[in-house]
Amino acid sequence: MERQGYVRRYENAGGGLVFFAQRMRFSGSEDLTMFGKDLDASNSLNAEAMEILRGLLQQLRTKPASPEDWTKAASPQHWNLQQIAQAKRDVVAQYGGEFSAANLEQLDRDTILGFLKFQNNHHWYGLERLGDDVTKDMSTLRQTLTLLVDETGPIGTRLARIRPQTGSSMVKRLGRAVLTAILQVEYPERYGVLNNVTEKALKHLGLWPQDIENASEAEVYEVVNHLLLRLASELGTDLWTLDYLWWYLRALVLPSGLNISMEDAEARMLRFCQQEYDYYDRIPDMAPNRIEPIDVMMTIAMNSFVNNATMVRLVHRGLAGQCDSILHLIPADADLLTFDPQLREFEQLIHAAVQARQVLVPVATKVLHRKRRGFIPMLDNVVMGHYIDSALRPDLREKSQSKQTAAFVAVEVLKAFREDLRQGHPLIEAIRAQLLRAGFDLTPVRILEILVWTETEMNGYYRPR
Repeated sequence: MERQGYVRRYENAGGGLVFFAQRMRFSGSEDLTMFGKDLDASNSLNAEAMEILRGLLQQLRTKPASPEDWTKAASPQHWNLQQIAQAKRDVVAQYGGEFSAANLEQLDRDTILGFLKFQNNHHWYGLERLGDDVTKDMSTLRQTLTLLVDETGPIGTRLARIRPQTGSSMVKRLGRAVLTAILQVEYPERYGVLNNVTEKALKHLGLWPQDIENASEAEVYEVVNHLLLRLASELGTDLWTLDYLWWYLRALVLPSGLNISMEDAEARMLRFCQQEYDYYDRIPDMAPNRIEPIDVMMTIAMNSFVNNATMVRLVHRGLAGQCDSILHLIPADADLLTFDPQLREFEQLIHAAVQARQVLVPVATKVLHRKRRGFIPMLDNVVMGHYIDSALRPDLREKSQSKQTAAFVAVEVLKAFREDLRQGHPLIEAIRAQLLRAGFDLTPVRILEILVWTETEMNGYYRPR
C-alpha cells in the first residue's frame, strides 16, 4: 500500500549543505536520500536481529496472562500479547481524542500530567518527571501540540520548528520521548516512538541507521520512523507492540525469579569470557562419545576439586566405565529445548555417572557439559541451590547427596533450568551473538548457567560492584 510522505534531499551549495523537501509516494521499501547518500532502511533488517525480535513476539504470544488487575501493575514485564494490545486500545481510546487538532484548544494541565504517568499511558516510564516544565505555559504547549499533529506538513518540518537544531525549543524539556509518544497515540499506525530506550535497542541489534551521525533530531526521526514502519511490517505487528519489544529487550526476566538487566548480563558475560573462556570453553572435544582424561582434568578450571593425579585417574576411569556405553544415545548436537522432553536420557546418563566414586552431580555435569554443550549445563551446588530454593524444595538438597536419588534431583533442577532457557531464549541468543562478535562461542545453555551462577554465588564474582 502506498502512502504520501516527504523525503529530504541534501545538496552541496557553495560549500554548505542545503535541503529541499520533495513530496513523493513511497511504499514500505523505499530509499531515503539524506546528506547526499541513499539510505535504504530495509538494509538494516539483518537476519540476526529479526530472529531475536520474532522470538520475543512468539514468547509474548505464548505467555499466560498476568493477574486480572494487570493494568495496575507497576511493571508490564508479565503482560502477554493480548494484554499489550488491550493496553493500546485503552490508551488510544482515552487520549487519542485529547490530542486531536479539534480538541487541543481545550487540553488542560491535568490531562497532560495524567498522560505522562505510566499507570495511565501503560507504556512509558519516567515521563512524569517532565510534567512541571512541560505544562508551565499551557498556551504555548497547546500551540506546539497543534503543530505536531498537523499532517499538512512533513513530520521533519514540524519537529524542526518545535525543536530547532539551533535556538530554543518551543516548550522547555518537551523532547522526542513525549512528542513521539503523543504521535503514536494520536496516529498509531503512522508514527513510532523514538526515545533513549528505542535508540539503545536499535543500536544493540545493529538496526540503527547509518550515516545520520550529524543529522538533526528532526531528520533522525524521519529516518528512524521509516525504519520502525518497516520493522513492524516485516514482523507482522504494530508500532505500539514494537515499542514494547524495545523495553522487553532491557532485562532478562526468568521464571525462577532472576531479573538481570541486559546491559549487566552482556558486560558480565564478556568479563567472564575474558578471564575464563580459554581454560575450559575454548578447548575442543575430540571424542564426543567417550570420556577422555582431558575432560576430567579440565574441570579443575571449574573448581571441581578433582585436583590431584589420584583423583583424576579415579574419576576418569569411573566415568568412562559408567558413561561411554550411554553417551551415544544423546546426539552430540542435542538441544535442551527440543531433545529428550521427559529428560529420560539425561536421567539415565546422570544416574550412571554418579555411581562412579567421588562423583555427584556437580562433577558429573562439569565433565559431561563438554560432551553435550547444548544439552547439559554445569549443575554445581550454586546453580542447583538456586533452583531448589526457587522451587521451595529444601528436601532436594539432601537427596542431591545420595547416589540413589541425585539423578532425580538433577532432573527436577534441569526442568526448571529449561523453563528459564525457554523464557529467556531470544535475549540469551542476543547475548550469544554479541559474544560471538568478540570471539567467544558459547551455547545458550552455557550462557544461562554462567548468568545464574554469577547472579547467585555469594562472593559476587563478575557482578557489578
